[in-house]
Amino acid sequence: IAPLINDIDERLFYRKLKGVRRDLNKLRQDIDNYEKRSKALLKEIEVITEIENVQRVEIIKIKEKFRLIKKKYRAASDNFANVRFKIEDFVPAIPQKFADIEERFVQLEALMNSQRFDEAKVSADKIDKDIDLLSAYLRDLPTYISIVRKYIPKRLDELYRVITEMKERDFSIERLNTTVRYNKINADLENTIQAIKELNLENVGASIEVMTEDLNSLAADFEKEEAAYSRYEESRNACYKHIGHLDEGLRNTINSLGELQRNYLLSDYEITVKEDYEAFKGILDELDQLTVIIESNDFSYSVLIERFEELID
Repeated sequence: IAPLINDIDERLFYRKLKGVRRDLNKLRQDIDNYEKRSKALLKEIEVITEIENVQRVEIIKIKEKFRLIKKKYRAASDNFANVRFKIEDFVPAIPQKFADIEERFVQLEALMNSQRFDEAKVSADKIDKDIDLLSAYLRDLPTYISIVRKYIPKRLDELYRVITEMKERDFSIERLNTTVRYNKINADLENTIQAIKELNLENVGASIEVMTEDLNSLAADFEKEEAAYSRYEESRNACYKHIGHLDEGLRNTINSLGELQRNYLLSDYEITVKEDYEAFKGILDELDQLTVIIESNDFSYSVLIERFEELID
């Protein structure tokens, strides 16, 4: 355009007017085209600038979120600070998580400066998600660590003392499958600790719930066995006494029946005492089996009490 303007200007100056009208029309067209292209380019620049501005605003928000998390984690007045040494001692990967995210912010800024906005957006979104995940880690880890380092080991120690005491008092606790159940809780605890150290927290909450239920179940069975121990002698004596009276009564009735049949005509009466006694012998046999179990000292008090009550009924 500039050379054409200079050419027209020079020809007008020297009054060489031939072809000037044609060149003026061409100049107008060139100016119009230039204006259109300029406006289009300006719009493209505005779009790119808007994209950059929007992404920088989002990045600022992400950085602010990360800053607040670091502040909560580092500040002495925050709850995280009280457990910081526990988290870093138990999960050494946590400080590295902070360092990795900070390094990725540097890489993100390089993408923005290179105007690689699509890549920058993907990177920013990933960083944002990872910051949310880190925040969730910091929210859950203090509780998880406290449970697996203190609460569950303490409960296991308490149960171990109970197991030792009950064995010394000749409780047959293996009838409760004690060793298998206790060892399962220990194994689950080790697996859960490893998952926490590796930041595989997805199933940690459920695992802790299962271990707690298993601990409560085993403790409840021990309590039930302890309670049954105090009732055992009473139930045993009541059962033997009750069945002994029945046995004596039936035997005396059978003995008396022979004399009655010799002295009286009883054919008109349905007398089933002998058949009843034969059926009763099944109860006596079961009582004999219980006696063998009692003499073996290998039984559950609560189970034996239930057997006594069933025999009496």
